[in-house]
This record gives sequence, C-alpha cells and structure tokens, in this order.
Amino acid sequence: MSDSKERRREHRRLERERKAVCQAPPPVQSSGSGRKSLSRRILESPPALLLGVLAAVIALSQAWHDSLHEPDVNLVGSPTGAQVFEYPFAVKNNSVLFAMRDTHIFCGIVALLSSTGGGIRNLSVTSNGTATINPDETVNYGCSVATAGSALATGHIRIWMKYKTLFFPRTFEGTKFTWYTKGPVPQWIKGTVVGDEW
Repeated sequence: MSDSKERRREHRRLERERKAVCQAPPPVQSSGSGRKSLSRRILESPPALLLGVLAAVIALSQAWHDSLHEPDVNLVGSPTGAQVFEYPFAVKNNSVLFAMRDTHIFCGIVALLSSTGGGIRNLSVTSNGTATINPDETVNYGCSVATAGSALATGHIRIWMKYKTLFFPRTFEGTKFTWYTKGPVPQWIKGTVVGDEW
C-alpha cells in the first residue's frame, strides 16, 4: 500500500514538472543578438537611404559654394589727404571653411594723374612675398606708391589678387577704388562715380 502511494506522489510530481516546462516562456535573446547595425537598417530602408544621400549632396554643395566666395577689400582708416596711400587696404577671406593660400595681392593702378595730365597709368605693384589668409580673417595690404594727395587730380585703382583654394589656383579680378576730390578731404572711395565710370 505504501508503495502505491509513493508511486502516485511521484507521478503527480512528474506531472507538475511537465506542465511547468510546457508553460514556461521562450528564452529571451541577449540584447546584442539579432540587432541590425544602423548602416544596415539605412541600406534596407529606401526613405532613410534617400535622406542620407540628400544630406551628403547638400553638405558637398555647401562646401563647394563656400569655396567660391570671393574676398572683400575695404580701405582702412580715414585718410588726411597727405598721401594717396596713407592707409592700407583690408583684405578679408569670406570663406568659413577654406584658407586663401599663397596669396599675391596687387595694387593695379589704372590711372594716377595730376591736374596737368602727368602721372602713372596701367601699372601693377605687388606685395612683398605671399600671405595665407585663414577663413573669416583679414590681412592689411599697403599699396607702396608714394604720391602726394594734393597733387592728384584723378585716381583709379583696382586691388586684385591671385591665390589658391585647397590646391586650385584662383584669380580675384579685384575691387575698384576712385580718388574722390569733391569732399572736404580727398580720399579713396569704393567703386566708381556715376559719370566717371571706368
């Protein structure tokens, strides 16, 4: 009799264990298994791939556009009129990404004429050596021509330069300046005067 009870208890225990195994949840995979990499998910998702290509194209076009920025040239200081080139010209690199390397700055004299018509025509004076103008930085360039402001009746110059963006040679055609004598003090003004275009 005792053996029969023992067998029934063992049978019930085995039945309970079998039911517990059948009702157990499936094993959980580790966090790293089965997870696709970001690049794989992008490649398998056409919208994500299209957005990635579009972002790359925009970045490249922005860099190309930035490389095409031309420098800006302005006169530094307030001339007294004693000398034509009393103050230097400020040359600014307008690119925010690329330096202007091996920069040669030229003072292109179209005409520096006295009231009698004598003077200098069609001459370019270059800077001594070359300069590197870093992104968004400014260097000052003095046009080394000694001419008294009081003796000058007509003045037309063009500040131009040659430089490299990355390894590509470029030429900036220049900014025009006109010697303006109708104010209280003769001085250079940027651009040309209406009626006196050149």
